[in-house]
Amino acid sequence: MLVSEAYKAWQNEYWVIPGALLENTIRGYISVFDHHLLPCVGDNDIGNINYEALQDYYNSLLINGMCQKTIRNIDQALQSLLTWCWRKKWISKPENDNIIIPKRRGCNDISNTITEKEYQLLRTVLGGQYKYAIEFLANFFDFLGSFYQ
Repeated sequence: MLVSEAYKAWQNEYWVIPGALLENTIRGYISVFDHHLLPCVGDNDIGNINYEALQDYYNSLLINGMCQKTIRNIDQALQSLLTWCWRKKWISKPENDNIIIPKRRGCNDISNTITEKEYQLLRTVLGGQYKYAIEFLANFFDFLGSFYQ
């Protein structure tokens, strides 16, 4: 089943349940899917979401000026759809552990501390469960470096 087909089924089955979603949430989901997710992943099989490509897409949105809150909303909308599909037993449990919502944090951005290749190597060696610890340490050392300059 394609993401776009699952999205339509989600709309027709879940959104019509009274009290399941607030009207503002529905409007937000429609906007996010129509403008961001369907053009990006709409033609992909729902069970085979490529999280690396999705991460690259989120990073490109930030680079092109989209705010972090909007990117988080995009990811939350997709995760809501994937969770619903999992409950329907259409897909295996979604694994979104590798997605990091990109942030704009000025001089403390991890890209100013270590290279992207070094960061990916750390994540590969230490595993996804330490991604926040790696980012924290990188930013901490960046802070110490700027403090002593």
